[in-house]
Amino acid sequence: MKTQPLDGAFGAQVLDVNLADAADEAFAKDLRELLLRERLLVFRGQHLDARSLRDVGRCLGTLDVHPFIESVEGVPEVVAIVKEAEEKRNFGGAWHSEVSFYEQPAMGTMLYAVETPDEGGDTLLADGVRAYDALPEETKARIANLKAIHSAAHVYGEGGYYQDRATGAAAGTKTRDMEAAQGRVAHPIVRTHPETGEKILYVNLAFTVGIEGMADDQARPFLNELIRHATDEAFVTRLRWEPGTLAMWDNRSTQHNALNDYTGQRREMLRVVIEGDRPI
Repeated sequence: MKTQPLDGAFGAQVLDVNLADAADEAFAKDLRELLLRERLLVFRGQHLDARSLRDVGRCLGTLDVHPFIESVEGVPEVVAIVKEAEEKRNFGGAWHSEVSFYEQPAMGTMLYAVETPDEGGDTLLADGVRAYDALPEETKARIANLKAIHSAAHVYGEGGYYQDRATGAAAGTKTRDMEAAQGRVAHPIVRTHPETGEKILYVNLAFTVGIEGMADDQARPFLNELIRHATDEAFVTRLRWEPGTLAMWDNRSTQHNALNDYTGQRREMLRVVIEGDRPI
């Protein structure tokens, strides 16, 4: 596959590939190797629907069915990420690594643009490998054996940020099962990539809520410091969307943030998430 670097800290655009016709074993092998190297891949000019996106996603593994987001009818592995023109808040508008509150968080994400605003609606992606490598040695030593607590309770749970999406009060993406979103799980702050062996700074603003064995008044300022570092512009690529763009990224080594800067315009994306393994 021919590629060219993206503007920003990392990632590549893949040229001259029609994903709807490319889902075979040889392609899947090449795609996985390229994703491991680049961490973010972008394909322009694609023509996909929910079912064909699902089929492309299966090239990389088993697809997740999200426990708290309503899926596309008839295609449970695909969710529509929609902000209607009249909505003020978007979906995914904070730094996060997909479903880091799972025991086994996502391996990867594919996001496909159906409708995009005339301006705005970009996605920021941050490289956790570069972020870890840039930490001072004393910080690396401090976090080497620490585990962070991840939870979705304050996002998808009762009284959480997306409660209006579960009750039908929001117009766009819908959520469900608030009572099931109360779990907490611990993952290493320094995650080792299971395929490349790289060290990754694995904390995010949306779902990382504490540090195991540390009081909240100590943990929160330290986590805020780590998250600010992890999302520093030196490690970030800004992805600009247009209809027909598909992006895929490695959730083990990146995190992302959907910008909410297109008031009065509609944005619709289709998403699949590839199942992963327990962080070590």
